Amino acid sequence: MILLLGTLLIPAATLAPAAPRQRFPYPTPLWALAQLVPSPELVVAGPAVAFGLRWQATPLLLAFGLRRGLNPWRVLVAEPVVRYGGSVELFVAPEYIALPGDLAQQWGLRSGVRAHLPLSERGENLAVFAGASHLLYRGESSVGFEAGACVLWGLLGAQVTYAPWFLGADAWTFTLRVRYL
Repeated sequence: MILLLGTLLIPAATLAPAAPRQRFPYPTPLWALAQLVPSPELVVAGPAVAFGLRWQATPLLLAFGLRRGLNPWRVLVAEPVVRYGGSVELFVAPEYIALPGDLAQQWGLRSGVRAHLPLSERGENLAVFAGASHLLYRGESSVGFEAGACVLWGLLGAQVTYAPWFLGADAWTFTLRVRYL
């Protein structure tokens, strides 16, 4: 009798299963080490062809492919399933382009926005992306438009960037994207 009376007095909300606890990803030493691995690229700017390296950081990402109730925002660290399952990200990418000149002139900084859309298995098998960027290189600014695809949970991908005003010429950048985390 007391047990029956107690169950009637306990609010129904306390009997409902607890909401799932979400672990928010934080930078770790392993994550920081993985960010040091660059993606190789080939830059074709007018008659010049140069090798390059590109690193990337994602200061802010908004995922729209997550289960309802989970936090769609990521800062610095974005799990591959979150990024390639459908998201929009702001990115910053230091870039080394081996065009003639001294070492200080061969470094640039690209920043921009990119959208990722899953095509197969919520992006784990295949995801595509498109975006726009701004490149600051040798004191000059250039806009860029990019598109690409990623496979294997986003670990490997191909990206093409078109910059119509890169150092006074049209430029195409072909990047083999390597992303561990």
